[in-house]
Amino acid sequence: MAKARQTLPQLIDSLVPIYAARFSSAELVQLKAFYATPLGKRLVAEMPAIQQESAKAGARWGAKLDAEIMADMMTREMPSAPASTH
Repeated sequence: MAKARQTLPQLIDSLVPIYAARFSSAELVQLKAFYATPLGKRLVAEMPAIQQESAKAGARWGAKLDAEIMADMMTREMPSAPASTH
């Protein structure tokens, strides 16, 4: 944990260009203000659970879609292989 705290400035430095590419300075100020509000703090607290549940929902969706695509492929008539010339 101490190592993480020591290297946190490096992480922040690597994230700055990511946010700067997507938000103006004024928007970043607004985001900072939002995250200081009770709702912003609650969002930060809930985000790990939201991300975990979202990942599971996405995995279930992907697995169902994969099964449907595979079933669809299995029901289609496969083209015959060309006859061998040997």
